[in-house]
Amino acid sequence: MSKSAMIEMMRSGKGRMVEPPETTMQVLERLAGDPKNEIWVLSGLSVKGALERLAQRVPSVGIVAENGCFVKTREIGNRRNGQSNGERWINMVANLDFAWKGPCIEILNYFTERTPGSFVEERATSTMWRFWTGPPDSTVSIDDDLNITTTTTSTNDTSPTTVTAASFHSHYSDRRRARRQATEAQNLIFDSLGERYGLRIVPGQNSFLILPNNISHSTAVGTILHPGGPAYSPLGGGAGVGVADYDGYWSSIMTGGGAGRTTSSMDGRVNSAVDSMLMLAIGGDEKSLIQLNELDDAETVSTSRRGTDAKWKLDPREVLGVLGALAQVR
Repeated sequence: MSKSAMIEMMRSGKGRMVEPPETTMQVLERLAGDPKNEIWVLSGLSVKGALERLAQRVPSVGIVAENGCFVKTREIGNRRNGQSNGERWINMVANLDFAWKGPCIEILNYFTERTPGSFVEERATSTMWRFWTGPPDSTVSIDDDLNITTTTTSTNDTSPTTVTAASFHSHYSDRRRARRQATEAQNLIFDSLGERYGLRIVPGQNSFLILPNNISHSTAVGTILHPGGPAYSPLGGGAGVGVADYDGYWSSIMTGGGAGRTTSSMDGRVNSAVDSMLMLAIGGDEKSLIQLNELDDAETVSTSRRGTDAKWKLDPREVLGVLGALAQVR
């Protein structure tokens, strides 16, 4: 599929916006196939599309979508013999006020009209503005002929693309203008709606996301670890979930009060006979990694390519290979 076709599909909200690679699916299947493992995928993507397909393909994998707005419980048991508990999506923000979405989209539409190529991506509980759909940022080398070679990463093409210096500087100028528009849009949304509705803005390289302030990856991790949460329940039901409960649970973990050793609670969840469980967290959300560092037997790995408090660093391009190697361990 061409890049223009993909952008048009995302803009219209039709079809799958992201197709999960087959190799990724296979690695997750192998990891989840080991009964000693419990696999969770945390993502900023919406439920529709790649995450929905992942849930169908590997139902025993737990999923967090839209940065914590939705949690899909893990299917426990065997679907074929009828002994499965099934799985379901839990809306973590069902009781929140979403009156902010209307005026927020109006603001974004105003900036969309003034930013070529940009568009609004409305999700179930959040809203994203993609302000730049041109060539991505990349490592640039300029040769003696003033040709600039960039390595692009797209769905169907990972080969080097050579563009002229004039073309590069034109894209750079357009991108700089788009980023200025994005900054103005973020400031206007935060000043007019942020405090009133309790919103936060998550900036990205080519887009930014607006969502409720008390939802995040770290809150989702609390949801997963909480003794009464969807990951703990033998039936994976997750009834009666509440964001505040999981924020409080993190506080008890940090202060050492009430919850006891977190790994002990997790062991009880999976009926393990061992005294501890190794937790491996790989990702770029620094807040979550810092929190997980406080847990016993947790190994944190940052893929953010920035300064980190995680115990390890890993290039994002190497993640799949490392997980594939771990999947071979029995």
